[in-house]
Amino acid sequence: MLTFPLNDWIDSKHGLDKELWPDVDGDGVGDVSTAAGALIDYAITTYTSDIRGAGTDANVFVELHGSKGSIGQTRLDNAANNYERGRADTFTIKASDVGDINRLVIWHDDAGMGSDWHLHQVGWTWSLKHEPSSFAA
Repeated sequence: MLTFPLNDWIDSKHGLDKELWPDVDGDGVGDVSTAAGALIDYAITTYTSDIRGAGTDANVFVELHGSKGSIGQTRLDNAANNYERGRADTFTIKASDVGDINRLVIWHDDAGMGSDWHLHQVGWTWSLKHEPSSFAA
């Protein structure tokens, strides 16, 4: 049986989510280097259109699909008031390398009074490829 050791609290003080790595060598510690791949940072930028009513208060999610795999449903959120008219909002996702991104899926949960959203485009960069890329909405 493969184990994913943690030995830490999961709570609001210590964090409500944790990344776990398999203990391949049996020493009781997760082995990051033996995992499916080192984690890289994806910077995802959403560009809300600059038209009346374009912004949203809904929760926005994204999936990235690439030549080596995909990143499943991930909520795009940070401390800012995101997705307002005419704004660019950037979010960081730490995940395995999915290779060259060939498809992006973005959606929201339709929550809140002003949930409609007019998205202009989505851009991204990642730590293995520094030139920005984008998909038009």
